[in-house]
Amino acid sequence: MEIGRLVEQALREEKEICKKDILDTLSPLAEEVKINNTYGELMIINAAFLVEKDRESEFDQKVGELGEKYKDKIKFKQLDLIHNCDFGSLIKEEKIDEIYHLAAQSSVGYSFKEPHETIKDNFNITVNLIDQVRLSGRDIKFYNSVSSEIYGNQTNLPITEQSLLNPTSPYALSKAFSYQIGQYYRKAYDMFICNGILFNHESELRRGEFFINKVINECINI
Repeated sequence: MEIGRLVEQALREEKEICKKDILDTLSPLAEEVKINNTYGELMIINAAFLVEKDRESEFDQKVGELGEKYKDKIKFKQLDLIHNCDFGSLIKEEKIDEIYHLAAQSSVGYSFKEPHETIKDNFNITVNLIDQVRLSGRDIKFYNSVSSEIYGNQTNLPITEQSLLNPTSPYALSKAFSYQIGQYYRKAYDMFICNGILFNHESELRRGEFFINKVINECINI
């Protein structure tokens, strides 16, 4: 029993070392990094990196180097989520059973500057992912990350899943589309799709223009 615990502890420590190395390598190249919970024993890291277009090639190079470094332990997969062909191939290759869809342009402020890009990309990513799951014919569980922004300004509180959608920004509108896409495919094709409606969630790695970060920074400066 003691040997088993020691092995388990060693594996956890090795996992944390790999995770730290990946974050230390990729985070300096990203404008924003989101660290999410991992699921199952095989997942080492669950993170999203927002990278400026002029740094994409540098970021891709570093991912390639990490892939070579950890080729016996970790599979790195880079996908074009806007176009469905890459993801459909991955489902077949890896025989995927669960998908956690967290990818999006997630800044409300930026969505006002680039409404067309925000709505188009967030819509296309969601519908492409879900439709590729449908076309695969596999029994896949799909988690679709949605935002409480879809409810906008509500007078009837508390907000529940029965509250009316009232998006008040291009980002919120794109997430309302995403929410309804999940509902449609679940009902029309009897697919296992969960819409997770996320309220405030924070990370120390978030950029300063997000609301909570602004509040904290202003309090520090007072």
